[in-house]
Amino acid sequence: MNSEHESLFINTANYLSYIGCVVIRKEVWDSRDKIIYFGTLFIHVGVIFQKAFKGNVLVIAKPYVTIRCGNAQWSAKGFEIWMCKWPKLIWSFNNISCSAKRSVCKNKPWKKITPLLLLRGLGSYSIQEYKKYILPTSGSLLSKLLARVIIIFPGKFINILAILYYSIIKISPRMVVDLKISKYYWRN
Repeated sequence: MNSEHESLFINTANYLSYIGCVVIRKEVWDSRDKIIYFGTLFIHVGVIFQKAFKGNVLVIAKPYVTIRCGNAQWSAKGFEIWMCKWPKLIWSFNNISCSAKRSVCKNKPWKKITPLLLLRGLGSYSIQEYKKYILPTSGSLLSKLLARVIIIFPGKFINILAILYYSIIKISPRMVVDLKISKYYWRN
């Protein structure tokens, strides 16, 4: 496995989930297989990491592209995107070690309570997502039970707790914006 390729993957994959931060040479784009990534919502990530680059890669740490928070059209599908599609893509790269993939994204992130609680507060995790995505999967009875229990808690309650948490720790002001546009925000 190419250690430079893995290092690029570990250090940039999560940032690259936002397509607006990607600039790629046309000849590189044209030379890569794109069809296998149709439907992933992250075709650009597939194109970038399907194989190591032959030349240099430039990563600019200072952002030159910004996004406006609070108007994402994918929010309602947040569970499907971040608990299913993103992990499936990340874990599809055969040329990247499991430890590198694990550092970017867990294989089944829905097995952790924290992301499920957050998605519940954001309004993108409900009984429908549980039945469609978690129930049919191979997972322990305990992880499925915990995933089911989270749905019992009212979304507005979880939303308020999440806003308080993210407001206090101040590590993700963007998350507070997303929580405030949730259908579960107390003012909505």
